[in-house]
Amino acid sequence: EGFIPNETPMSRGTRLEKHAIERFRNETGKKVDESLISWSKDDNSDITVSPDGIVSDEEAVECKCLSSASHIEAYLTNQIPDEYIEQGIQYFIVNETLKKLNFVFYDPRIPVKDYFVLEMNRSEVESEIKLYSEFQIKTIEEINKIVNTLIGF
Repeated sequence: EGFIPNETPMSRGTRLEKHAIERFRNETGKKVDESLISWSKDDNSDITVSPDGIVSDEEAVECKCLSSASHIEAYLTNQIPDEYIEQGIQYFIVNETLKKLNFVFYDPRIPVKDYFVLEMNRSEVESEIKLYSEFQIKTIEEINKIVNTLIGF
């Protein structure tokens, strides 16, 4: 789990994800399925999300193994960083039965608070779900029109 010189943030996040999910299991007692690779929206297979873990149809897990500074900031502000809000909303767009997304923050370099969870609940982001979903549908329609024009349909 330690420090690896020249490791990219994405590689670090991928490497630590399994530790973060294991910690979530241990702390909550919940079973987490990591085997599913992606979800697709029932009525539009072009709209997808790749969950880090699934607790049930109503609850999922997204792991964030950030830089130590970002980890501490999220902990102190008790807020999901802005750059991950849309990613979280995507879970709710794709899975209409999802009620709660657990953002699991994990940084083993922080000895005092290396792990914590911030929740995103459907009820708190309903208007954003609708707005982002409509935007995606319109964007996909426009892309399909362009592609069909290019290939001669």
